[in-house]
Amino acid sequence: MGDGVADDTVAIQTAVDRGDPVVRLPARTYKITAPFRLRSSLTLVGDGMASTAINQTGAGAHGLVGADGNSWSSET
Repeated sequence: MGDGVADDTVAIQTAVDRGDPVVRLPARTYKITAPFRLRSSLTLVGDGMASTAINQTGAGAHGLVGADGNSWSSET
């Protein structure tokens, strides 16, 4: 997980679904191939913009979907 090559979508969604209030993604590059759903009570924490990256590959919806069903992206 977090090598930028293997698909981390299921692993991240599993961590989110566990129900913990905070999911920490250490400094690595995470590859996702499908959107994952975030809870409104969740804080997703990385080690900083230069250290932790979530890269979506392939076409389709944004990689993060909020509890309200809206897509989110850090890109403009």
